[in-house]
Amino acid sequence: ETLMPLLFDPNPQTAAYALNLIGDDERAFDSYFKILESENADGELKNDATDILKTHADEVKTQALGLYKKGVAQEATLEILSRVKAREEEIYGILTAAFLSGENVPMHASYLAAYGDERALPLLTARIEDRTIGFVEFQELKYAIEALGGEYDEPRDFTDDKDYIAVEAATARRAADGGDGPRS
Repeated sequence: ETLMPLLFDPNPQTAAYALNLIGDDERAFDSYFKILESENADGELKNDATDILKTHADEVKTQALGLYKKGVAQEATLEILSRVKAREEEIYGILTAAFLSGENVPMHASYLAAYGDERALPLLTARIEDRTIGFVEFQELKYAIEALGGEYDEPRDFTDDKDYIAVEAATARRAADGGDGPRS
């Protein structure tokens, strides 16, 4: 009770300290959702609240659905809903609609993978077959397909993709440093 008001302290460090002390005490879940709703809350604080809530997704799914339907904290609520263990049509529909929106595809693919509903495989497979997608999107889609028990082995050439080039350069630097050099 003493710590709960500190979650809304204007000093982000104080709020983060209070959240870390409170942890996953279910009495704080309502406050964590208020943090997600707040326009003034620090981004890191919102991430920390999301991380706690997603580990209790089944317990807080009703609140997460309510917040999602209000159009608030969409990505945070999608992340929480993706961790619900009980398979529900409404949640599956929300996660697939987010994926099919075409926005933030790599993240939304990871939410489908986390949810674990194999019905998403045709959606993921159709998207990965799009030759216009980049390296990062391809990698996340491939991971999601494999996480759901599917396979995608068709070779792709990303030698002109800026993200692929950056990954290859970083890998080459690490190899040149003996694998112990700084990572960026």
